[in-house]
Amino acid sequence: MMKRRHDPRKIKGKLCYSVAQLAALLNVHKNTIRGWLRNDGLAVALIDQTPPFMMHGKATKKWLKERQDKRGWTCAENEMSCFSCKGPRQIKPGSFHILPSNTQKIIAQGDCIKCGRTLNRFDVAANKDKLIRQFKANV
Repeated sequence: MMKRRHDPRKIKGKLCYSVAQLAALLNVHKNTIRGWLRNDGLAVALIDQTPPFMMHGKATKKWLKERQDKRGWTCAENEMSCFSCKGPRQIKPGSFHILPSNTQKIIAQGDCIKCGRTLNRFDVAANKDKLIRQFKANV
């Protein structure tokens, strides 16, 4: 199984890469790179439009970083990540509770206000009172 997040730090800004070199560097198939060129906007990194396709390292690195940054989301203090709804969501009133994970970590849980699934937020035990204030105040 291929991973969906690739490390843009592997790409050197001062070098140029062929399709095969970039595929080997990111541990993906050559057709993945060709698909990115054709469909996903990596064509902005091309030096010219003729084979063999060579890409600027700096533009490729920037494109990959922007592509990966668009996929994530940040939660406000009173929200948790819902992977079913694919975004930050508030919890249902009365559903917030804290589970101990070990001596130093805790798991804050609540039900998604939209889909009803359990949302988890992992934190350190020192922030337990802060989490209770944040989520109990909204409940």
